[in-house]
Amino acid sequence: MSDTQQSIQEVKTSTSDPNVIPVGKLYEVRPDGRWNIYIDHHMISGFAKCESYFELAHIQRVKPRGMSFTANIGIWWAKSLEWYYTALAQGSLTREVAVHLALDAWDECSIDKLVPNFPYSYEKFGGREGAIVMISQYFDFAYQYDSVHWKVIGVEAGFGRKRECLIGENDKVCVYYIGKPDIFIREDKYLMPVDNKTKDYIKADIEHQFKPHAQTAGYIVAAQEICKHLGIHEVIDRCLVNVAARNEPSDNPRGGKARKPRFKRVPVHYSVAELQEWRDQKVIQAARLRECIETNTWIWNDSACHYYGGCEYRAIHAAPPAARLVVINASYRIAEAWTPYEPED
Repeated sequence: MSDTQQSIQEVKTSTSDPNVIPVGKLYEVRPDGRWNIYIDHHMISGFAKCESYFELAHIQRVKPRGMSFTANIGIWWAKSLEWYYTALAQGSLTREVAVHLALDAWDECSIDKLVPNFPYSYEKFGGREGAIVMISQYFDFAYQYDSVHWKVIGVEAGFGRKRECLIGENDKVCVYYIGKPDIFIREDKYLMPVDNKTKDYIKADIEHQFKPHAQTAGYIVAAQEICKHLGIHEVIDRCLVNVAARNEPSDNPRGGKARKPRFKRVPVHYSVAELQEWRDQKVIQAARLRECIETNTWIWNDSACHYYGGCEYRAIHAAPPAARLVVINASYRIAEAWTPYEPED
């Protein structure tokens, strides 16, 4: 067994339940010689982007020190909506409750402590007052419709850690999918997952940004598998992307354009053939992941180094091989193994 394989096998077990996949376990060797591969969207999309990125993130578990203000606001918004829709499901949601929950989430995420590191970003967002404005505007946008047309079935309900979501297999691998959709709802006659997203602003092309989109397709496939296990025979072929703008749109947009929305919902539909294509692609990617682990060979996609603001590991690969450990020690940390969720007791 290679050093990489050994490091993958040395996992932190987060539960005593033998039926639950331990945190950090990427694979198990089956009696027939095939591998059970355990993936989620975050992991396999990183692998598809760059195998070397995956090796740093999920084998070495190297992470940059600190986190951007944008990422922290995204975490706060996710927590706010988790509590918001839990209250909606319980029938206790009001505007005042929504504001109270959002401020509790603000404190739990320690957003005020970010001021020394991100004073401009904090001021631009508006601090706690900005949080009150954003959740109040969302309540005005969503509550009347959701309270009538949505039945909330699950909020932040994870799946897959008990191997209940087999999405495909071949002669090399059996691929199990893990994830945690933000919300699972019945909207009138349709069952569907809901994925909450935040962006700086909602642009005119927002409807085209989520298809193709591996995460939404994965949530649909997972929902199909879980419903099949539960004996629920309904067509699940869509995911709703619930987008929020972190920045409040200007009341005076340039060029006489209409004011951008702060919130937008994008329904994403997939055919049977498209979802099967997604399954097939994940199996192929998982088989390649097995090959990488067995040979400890990770192809470097240098085009991905410069996506958007640059890959978070660009500084490592920009240094000569002998100096990369120095860069890691100076600017990165070793993190706990990634998992989309922890199973409840």
